[in-house]
Amino acid sequence: MLGKITTVNNVHVETREGSGRCLVALKPLAHGALLVNEAPYVAVVDEDSLDRACSACFEPADGDQPLLRCSACQTLRYCSPTCQRADWAIHKGECASLKRLRTSMAGARSKSGASPVVPPTDVRLMCRLLLKRSQDPAEFDRVMGPMVSNKSLHGQAALQAMGNCLVMVRSLLANDALLLSNADKMLEMTCKMAMNAMKMERAVGLFELLPTINHSCAPNASIVFGLGGVARLVAMEPIAAGEELFVSYIDMFQARRKRQQELKTRFLFDCRCRLCSNDKPGPTMTVGWPVDDVRDVLQCTNANDSKGKRCNGRWTEESKHEPCSLCGSCDVAARDEVLVKVAKVHALYDHAAKNQHSDPQVAYTDTTKALNALAGLTVRSHSLVIQLRSVLIEILIGQLDYKQIAAVGQEQLASYKDILGQQTVSGSNGSSEIAWPMVSTVCTDIFYATQWIETADLSKVEALGKDALSRLCKSHGEQHPISCRVREVLTDVQHQQEAIKQGKTLIFQ
Repeated sequence: MLGKITTVNNVHVETREGSGRCLVALKPLAHGALLVNEAPYVAVVDEDSLDRACSACFEPADGDQPLLRCSACQTLRYCSPTCQRADWAIHKGECASLKRLRTSMAGARSKSGASPVVPPTDVRLMCRLLLKRSQDPAEFDRVMGPMVSNKSLHGQAALQAMGNCLVMVRSLLANDALLLSNADKMLEMTCKMAMNAMKMERAVGLFELLPTINHSCAPNASIVFGLGGVARLVAMEPIAAGEELFVSYIDMFQARRKRQQELKTRFLFDCRCRLCSNDKPGPTMTVGWPVDDVRDVLQCTNANDSKGKRCNGRWTEESKHEPCSLCGSCDVAARDEVLVKVAKVHALYDHAAKNQHSDPQVAYTDTTKALNALAGLTVRSHSLVIQLRSVLIEILIGQLDYKQIAAVGQEQLASYKDILGQQTVSGSNGSSEIAWPMVSTVCTDIFYATQWIETADLSKVEALGKDALSRLCKSHGEQHPISCRVREVLTDVQHQQEAIKQGKTLIFQ
């Protein structure tokens, strides 16, 4: 983990009735304003990424530069000696324990042929948390003390799992002096960790300020994690002085029912944001139905003219017994058939998501079949369609299918804009730009793909690159690895254009 980085701009923590501790704007905030830059108090690479990500900066291995393994514990890996030295302040407290575990299991592994034993992510995070406490108890109390544990709301199974985690922590550290004074305090801290740990792309971490930000399914701010898990909080719309900041704890493009289920299961609360507290959709749904709800809607099943053209009305599972406001039809049997098809597509999506890395060809077949099955049944911004496209884009990137990447990426952008609506920020060229992180990422995918399929029109490629970089600098920051890579590729494109003007030919690297 890298050194401390904490920047706070025009926001502060308050305690409000109904919100508890929350982050509030001190003055009017512009869309795109950087509000917080915060390094994690403690973080670890997740167990799925231990062999392919640096344990200090969390960046993946470079194909030309393999990761360096800690010579003592043989468990953690680093991208450079610099990162290894930066992480040593905390790793030195766990290194011997990880080495002892590896050594003790060596005989059993050699007999069974099993893979090396690595402690689960939550166990390693708890060990580092206790090591941080031993280094600076006052800092530990300041960071962890105010955090909510919701201990009384955890079910028996969850508490048992946390107890098992603590048993492994104690065994791994083999030093009771590092533990809190009694078992109840240890369990309380484990509950706090479970409720407040934040998942990054290849790591999990605990922060001091970020846990004060409450959830909304229609957030006004977003968080992007950079090198070392440094979190960047940015305003995604104009925010008034005194207004509370919100981020989404989960995938904000899921349907309402799934969002509510996940929040209740993972975070133990019932969401009361403006999207979740709205009355269920009724018969007044039309083409102009608010974009906030397009994640749930299906297209009217009625073909209401002689040519069989579909009605443009909208309905959801909750409103399937209500007549369409455009054509007046209410064919419940036909709507039930649609819901059965959608359920089958959900199963295809689950299978594709599970196999997208292990068997991308199977996942590709599943996603394309699923998207074809939804054609004419849903609007383009339905949550399931968005999820399927996200998986498909990742598969296409692996297949180097640049034409498809660009085409599917444009469809995904249109869906994002349907949902995100008017949340825009003025760019350097005067255009309006949506600076949400997921929009920036898809624009980047389109730019990368287009440079390979538009070799005859590099001005178009350059325009896409400038657009992607402008968005990334707002959502991810100018020094984020993705921003730096796009800047490099854009420079290559501009050099290529200049070389063509001079009658030379260059090859993209």
